Amino acid sequence: RRLFLHTAILWWRILSLQRRTSSRAAIPRSTFNLWRLAMRVVYGWRSACLLRQKSDASTKCDSMYMHLLNVRRTAEAVRDFNQRIVMMAVLEVWRDAMPFKSRLAFR
Repeated sequence: RRLFLHTAILWWRILSLQRRTSSRAAIPRSTFNLWRLAMRVVYGWRSACLLRQKSDASTKCDSMYMHLLNVRRTAEAVRDFNQRIVMMAVLEVWRDAMPFKSRLAFR
């Protein structure tokens, strides 16, 4: 597969150089067809590479999204825990500020 691709790229370079140096009418039909085939192979290879890059980027995006969700969940859990700790501290201060007789009812 790679050998064919390298051969096609080599043919494309040779034929494009011939095409630049001479007019289109001077190029034989079979050579022009080879040039067109080489161009199709090169563009097909480029398209395959772009599709693979798109697939890789999509996979990475999905994994990063899952990581972001985990970070959000962790942040929410930490926030809830801190709110409970603060609420317990406030209730403890409130209980200590109450008169002694009222405090006995909470024990």
